[in-house]
Amino acid sequence: MILLPLLAGCDGGNNFTFSGSPVWETFPFDGERTWEFLSTDTSLAYKLIATSDQEPQVKDGANVYVVDYWTHCVGADPDCVEGESLRRIQWSSTVTDGVRIHGYAVGSGAINELSPPIHVATDVMKKEEVLTTATGGATWSSTLVGLENCPIKITADWDNCNVFEITSDTGDGYPIAGKYWTVGGNGFAAMEIVTDSGQWQLSDASCEPADECDGTW
Repeated sequence: MILLPLLAGCDGGNNFTFSGSPVWETFPFDGERTWEFLSTDTSLAYKLIATSDQEPQVKDGANVYVVDYWTHCVGADPDCVEGESLRRIQWSSTVTDGVRIHGYAVGSGAINELSPPIHVATDVMKKEEVLTTATGGATWSSTLVGLENCPIKITADWDNCNVFEITSDTGDGYPIAGKYWTVGGNGFAAMEIVTDSGQWQLSDASCEPADECDGTW
């Protein structure tokens, strides 16, 4: 499991500065990655698995990675479907363009392309800074809420996570809208996706093969 520390501080104003990982590096896509989450809603009969294991597409000079979010049944609920794709989101993360969402799908349906992509983060952001993007018939807002303790279910060498909140002015914004806790080296640490019950907290993560998990993507 590749879990690297994130060292964060403040430059005297509201700018967060990172001695280990700039903001965009808290969304890593090197190697073939798997994130495993448990919900605080204990009535759910599955874990949420997120995988990024496909070759990226190149859009506007950026590598775009599909993250597939699917179920892994852990209870005795006969209605739980093993391996059911709940949503897919296309992410990119670069030092020049920051973090962007280029498309999404509900379930295993076709990807809805977003042009322009939703701007989630720049390389350096201030606390409570808001980025807005008009795309796909809606105006999306991404806010860096700040730094919080990472709400995770594993022991890791890091404590603090960036918290981003994404909202839409049209509908509920599923499957993109919600809160994301991210950290350098690992990426997603927790999620609260609109319409989902509970908070998804990281319980395991991996990056393979080791020689490709080098901070370059």
